[in-house]
Parts: sequence; structure tokens; C-alpha cells
Amino acid sequence: MNRSVSFSGEASNHKLAAVFDDRGQAEDALQTLAGSTGLAPNQMRLLDRQTKRINRKLLPESTGIGRTLVRSHIVFGIVGLWFGLLLFLILNAAGQTFVTDNPIASLLLFLHVATLFGLMVGGLLTLRPDQVPYIRVVREALQSGRAVVVVHATSSDELGRAHSVLDGPAERVIATA
Repeated sequence: MNRSVSFSGEASNHKLAAVFDDRGQAEDALQTLAGSTGLAPNQMRLLDRQTKRINRKLLPESTGIGRTLVRSHIVFGIVGLWFGLLLFLILNAAGQTFVTDNPIASLLLFLHVATLFGLMVGGLLTLRPDQVPYIRVVREALQSGRAVVVVHATSSDELGRAHSVLDGPAERVIATA
């Protein structure tokens, strides 16, 4: 399998939830999904009000989330460091007075601020803000007695196939980015 380099440490970066009025409709959709998309059985789950450990079913990769935390901070910290160095070099070459008069202090300032900014971006991406609507929709549906089919896709292609299968019969479909 050809995997692209990503800041994420999760195997399934793409998640989808399809809300159904009852469990029977959700089971039918799950069977259709399994037969027509080629998704592995562990990538699809049926949730209803009686389901235990819903958090684990919605976000099953707790170790992957930890890897995402470390990887995103390293990647974006380094990107920030390089951006700070590049900015220093550009301003120094342009003859910016503050930079040329104080080269060591300005280099340290640019490296420090840009690296911290990169680390903050890494932290924001670790939070995965794209998953908040997905989690909220599933929780609201389960609280109101509906059934939900959850898909953990490993690629945007898998996510698109699952979305096309579930979009018609589901009351609502929501996917992460």
C-alpha cells in the first residue's frame, strides 16, 4: 500500500457518520456498504442507544492520536524554524536595519517566534477540529434514539465511496475532512 507522508499518526484519518431513523435501516445500509465498497469489517460500526463505550467506537485509535500529537508538533515546529530562518535571511539580505545591526538577537528572535507559532499550529491540528461536528452529530442522534453507521476510512477515496453509498438512504451524513 502506498501511504503518503502525513502529520497524522492515525491509520484512518477520514471518518463518516450516517444517521438512520432505526436500527433496521442502519443494518441494511451497513450490509450494502460492506458489499459494495470493499471496506474491511473493522472499518464499519453500527451504533445505537445501547452501544457501550461510544467514544472508543467513534475514535478507536487512541495510540494514533498520541502519535499525531508528537508528529504534528515535530513537523510544524521544524517548518516554523525554517520559516524563521528564511525570514531572517530575507530581511538580512534586504538590509533591514534592525536585522543587520543585531544579527544574533534578530536570528534568535525570528527562530524562536516562528518555531513557537509552528508548534501552536501543530497543537491546533492535533485537536482535529474537523472531528467536532462528526462527534456532535453522532451523540445527538444516539440521544434521540436513532441508529448511526460509522465508517473509518483510510483514504479519501474510501470515504467518497462510503459517502456515495450512504448518502441516499441515510437521514444525514457527515464526514471529517
